[in-house]
Amino acid sequence: MLLIVQPTNLCSFTGFKFFEDGYDGAEWAVDKMIAANGKFDMKLPACLPDGDYLFRAELIALHSAGGYPGAQFYVRSSSTQPKSTKHHN
Repeated sequence: MLLIVQPTNLCSFTGFKFFEDGYDGAEWAVDKMIAANGKFDMKLPACLPDGDYLFRAELIALHSAGGYPGAQFYVRSSSTQPKSTKHHN
């Protein structure tokens, strides 16, 4: 799952989830990521305006979910400034 958060000021954040992957009936998302050397590609929503953003990726590993200590959570964040590639006349 990937969540985008855009700070509107130092004390207020707004965000939305725009991507998630799981089991597609044949393969788990983590197997796709392992096959791609830990990477995955996605397209940002076309409606996303230029600006400063915090991207937060979350991976939940369920291989030990049935026992102690349970599921493993891996979270990473990155700040970025995406720019539109559309040309306006």
